[in-house]
Amino acid sequence: MKVTRKIITFLLIIYIEITNILTLNALAASNDSKWPKGPSVTAESAILMDVNTGTILFEKNPHKQLYPASITKIMTTLLALENSNLSDTVTYSKSAIYNLRYDSSKIYANVGEKLTVEQSLYGIMLASAGDCSNGIAEHVSGSIEAFADLMNKKAEDLGCQNTHFVNPHGMPDDNHYTSAYDMALITKAALQYEQFRKIAGAKKYTIPPTNLQKESRYLTNHHKMLIKSNYTYEGCEGGKTGYTVASGYTLVTYAKRGDMELLCVILKDAATEHYTDTAKLFDWGFKNFKSLNISSYLSENQLSNYTLFDKAALKADDGADYVIEIDKNSSILIPKTASFDDLKPTFIKNYNKDTSIPTIRTISYTFSGKEVGSVAVNFIKISNSVEDNYNDLDNAEISIKNSASDVNYNKKRSISFIKIGLTIFVVIIFVSVTYLIIKKRK
Repeated sequence: MKVTRKIITFLLIIYIEITNILTLNALAASNDSKWPKGPSVTAESAILMDVNTGTILFEKNPHKQLYPASITKIMTTLLALENSNLSDTVTYSKSAIYNLRYDSSKIYANVGEKLTVEQSLYGIMLASAGDCSNGIAEHVSGSIEAFADLMNKKAEDLGCQNTHFVNPHGMPDDNHYTSAYDMALITKAALQYEQFRKIAGAKKYTIPPTNLQKESRYLTNHHKMLIKSNYTYEGCEGGKTGYTVASGYTLVTYAKRGDMELLCVILKDAATEHYTDTAKLFDWGFKNFKSLNISSYLSENQLSNYTLFDKAALKADDGADYVIEIDKNSSILIPKTASFDDLKPTFIKNYNKDTSIPTIRTISYTFSGKEVGSVAVNFIKISNSVEDNYNDLDNAEISIKNSASDVNYNKKRSISFIKIGLTIFVVIIFVSVTYLIIKKRK
C-alpha cells in the first residue's frame, strides 16, 4: 500500500511539472506576441515614434487637440528650409517686431534690421524668438496670414488631421492647435533636412553684428535634455521647448542610440515633468525595441520560386529575366522579444499597368496589429510583355504570403508535436506503473 502511494505521488509530481512546463511555454509564446506595456506619464498627451519607420511605440491621447505653444516653430523652420535659401536676407518690418504679445520671447530685432534666413532660424529654434518667427513668415509668404495658410497646407499634406495654425510662433489662440501625433509627423518631416538637425541640435549660436546692431547676440538652446543640466539625456540630438499658461509645458525631442532614433512629443505637462516623462519614454523605447534591416532577412529566405536578394537576376516559368531590387536601408522596429518570423507581411500594389516603367511594390509588415515598417521591392522585367510581368508578380506576392504562413504553421506544428510527445510519455508511465501494481497484487 505504501509503495502504491509513493508511485501515485511520483506520477502526480511528474504530471504537475509537465503541466507547469507547458504553461510557461504557452505564457512565453503569448508574451512574445504582445506589444510591451508602456510607462505611466503625467502629460495629457504624449507619443513616442520611431523616426526611421514612423512606427508608434507609445501613445496617450495622441489625437487630442491641444495648444502647442513654441513647438509650433518646428513647422515655421521646416517651411523656411523648403521655401528659401539660408543665405537670403530677411529685413525685419515693424509688423514683424510689434505684432507680438508682451511676454513673447525675442532677440529684440530692430525695424529695418537685416539678418540672414539662417541667423533667423537659429533665433527661432534656440532663443524661441517670436520676432524671428514673424520675420521668416513675412519673408516666405509676404504676410503672417499667408504664411499661416501655408502652414495649414503643409500640415494637411503630411497627413495631420487635428492641426490648425494661425501664427508662426505658437502664442495662444482658440484656432491654433495641434495633436501629439500630428506634431510627430511635422517633426519627422523636418528631420529629413540635415540643416534642421544642425540648427535644432545646436547648443549655442552667435549672431554677429548687423546693420543696426553693433553687438553680437549670444543664443543658448533652451532644451535642457540637450544642454548640460539636471535633465541632460544621453543620445539627445535636439528638439524644441514650449510653454504658455494656456498650453502648459510642451516638448519635442529626438534621441538616438545605436541604429535606433526615437522621437517624443509631450503636450500639456507640468513643470520639469515634461523632461522626466520624455526620458521615461526614451528609456522604455530603447530598452524594449530593436531595429531589423529587412533586406538582410529577405535575402536569407527562399521564397518559393523567388529568391529575394539585391539585384538578383531571376528566371520566370516563361523564361523571362527579372531583376529584383530591395531597398537595403529599409528597416522595421519590433519588440526585442519578437523575431522577423513573427511579422505579418502585406503586399501593397503601387504600380501603373498603363506604363512600362519598372514596377515597384511595397511589403508592409505588422506585429501585434501595429505597422512596424515596410520595404520597397522593385521588380524589373528584362524581356517579354509588361502584362506577363504583372501575372508573375502576383505569383511572387502569393509566394511571400505563403512563406510567412508556412513559418507560423511550422512553429505551431512544432509546439503541437512537443505537447503530443509529452502526453504520450505520461500515458506510457501511467500504464507501466499501473501494470506493475496490478502484477504485484496478484
